[in-house]
Amino acid sequence: MRILLVDRQPVTRLGLRVLLEGMEGVQVVGEAADTDEALRLSAQLRPNLVIVDPDLGGRVSVLGELKAVERPPRVLIYSEDNSRESVAAASLAGADGFVHKEAGIEVLPEAVKRTCAGERVWMLGPMEARSETTLRARIEAAKLTPREKDILDLLLKRRTNPEIAEHLHVSVNTVRTHVKNILKDLGMGSRRELSEEREAS
Repeated sequence: MRILLVDRQPVTRLGLRVLLEGMEGVQVVGEAADTDEALRLSAQLRPNLVIVDPDLGGRVSVLGELKAVERPPRVLIYSEDNSRESVAAASLAGADGFVHKEAGIEVLPEAVKRTCAGERVWMLGPMEARSETTLRARIEAAKLTPREKDILDLLLKRRTNPEIAEHLHVSVNTVRTHVKNILKDLGMGSRRELSEEREAS
């Protein structure tokens, strides 16, 4: 099992390396501190799993970029931010698992094993008491297109139709059509219901 570690903090990377290299069959093949280095090393080293804290200068898109290649690695998020928005964004970007840092570093070996075995592992720390995001389950079941995922991500950030249209360089009418289809696929009747579901998750 070849693992690439991506985190801005050298101390965190060192702790992860020591922990993971104590696992049988695990090899930490590289470390990266920023987005560009993570993408370069992933392409060069071809890891089976990338463990990444997406707080890399605000470029959460690194998740999508890691998953966009042929035969992509599995991606496990290891983050201090377990807000509803961040968890939903990770799911939309194609993350295979999510471990909140407050869940404890000792849970990582099991999360790594399960993620590499093809399971979707979501250890959300304090959020788990409020349920493991019903909204995420709906999103996965809906099989949204990449464009619909982009729009849903902006909807979750409470962007208006004109703001979404400007951001994606499409017409407002196109956005309205996509929003209608997204809500239908998620089994919701309105943006308000989507917001309420997000708050409840």
